[in-house]
Amino acid sequence: MPIVFFGCFYSSPYISLFLFKSAIEAKDYKKAEKHINFYSIRKSLKPQLSYLLKEKIRQKTSVESISPLEITLLSSVINLSVDSILEPLITIKGLKLLIEKGRLVDFNNKYGFKEAENKEDIQNQIKLYYKDFNTFILSNKIKEIREPILAVWKREDLFLWRLSLIELPSDFYREI
Repeated sequence: MPIVFFGCFYSSPYISLFLFKSAIEAKDYKKAEKHINFYSIRKSLKPQLSYLLKEKIRQKTSVESISPLEITLLSSVINLSVDSILEPLITIKGLKLLIEKGRLVDFNNKYGFKEAENKEDIQNQIKLYYKDFNTFILSNKIKEIREPILAVWKREDLFLWRLSLIELPSDFYREI
């Protein structure tokens, strides 16, 4: 009996990921939402996107040429920009696009999302592993990005796992 319990306990994040993926594929978004902590994901992505956007601006301009007033205004614009990126991103479809393809929302597409031209364009290397007792990682190495995107799942109950954080790689700023 302990072996069965341990087997179920160990496989519980895999089962949660399978149920999440199945709900998304069936377009049962209410069921998929049960596997996501939206507040925690927003909280994890906002500083990452702000930093990446600032880095991109820093690369395009000379910091010395910006006055303190312009820096203050720029910070406000960056915060507004990040909020406008996060709004459609923190949805089932947005998170699926980010984790699966490493892409943000494309406002030029009438459906709101960039799509790969064909299935062969997506050559991801997915790894699943425990980080610690209560943390499970889905690592997705996307061809165009040097480092993987990490989807961090946290245990919320003995057998319940929820997507709680997304860690973007440092070279992700190409998408912003």
